[in-house]
Amino acid sequence: MPWVDSAGRSAIVQLVTAKQRRLFYYLRKSATRDVKALPQPFIDALAAAYVAVGDPAAPSVEQSINPSASGPWKIQALKIEGFGGVNIWNGSPFELATDCEGLLIEGPNGSGKSSLISAMIWALTGERRRDQGKSSLETAEPVFDMAGNPLGAWPPVASYPPDLVSLTTPANVSVETVFRNTEGIQASTILPIRKSS
Repeated sequence: MPWVDSAGRSAIVQLVTAKQRRLFYYLRKSATRDVKALPQPFIDALAAAYVAVGDPAAPSVEQSINPSASGPWKIQALKIEGFGGVNIWNGSPFELATDCEGLLIEGPNGSGKSSLISAMIWALTGERRRDQGKSSLETAEPVFDMAGNPLGAWPPVASYPPDLVSLTTPANVSVETVFRNTEGIQASTILPIRKSS
C-alpha cells in the first residue's frame, strides 16, 4: 500500500496479517480522524476488529504478499557520513556492522550515543529525536554569531563546519541502513542530502 509521509516522501506499508488488514479496513471506513478524546464507540469497534475473525482483503491481494520477504528485519550494518553528533566535519564515515545481533552502546555523556540513534531514526523517518518545529532538517537554516548577526545557512542535521568560509560549501550527509531478514534477504535505506552552495 503506497502512502506519503509527513515530509512528503513516498513510502510503502505492507499489511501482512489478516489482523492488520482488519484494523486498517476499519480505520479507513471510520469517520473519526482526531486522535485526541476518541469516542468510546470508536474504541469498542476498533477492539472488536482486533479480535475478529476473517480477512477483508481480496484473494489476489493475499497472494501478492510474500511471507519470506517480510520480517523480522534486523539491522545488519550502518554507514553514516556528515551527520551532526556522529561525524566531524569532513571526517571519515562511521561504519558499524551488527550482523543482526543485539547491540548495547555504553559511553559518557556527549560521546554520540543519542546522535547514533537519531541518525538511524532520521534515515527511516526523516525526523530526528527531540526535534521540534515544522521546518525540514535538510533545509538550510540561518546560522548566527554570538551577537545575533547572520553568518550563513546550514542544514541542522549536518555536522557544522569549523569556519565561516565552509558555510558556503555543500553539506554532505548520508545515512545508509542495511537490513536482513530471517531468510537472508537484504534491504537497505539510504537518506542523503546535498546542500548546494
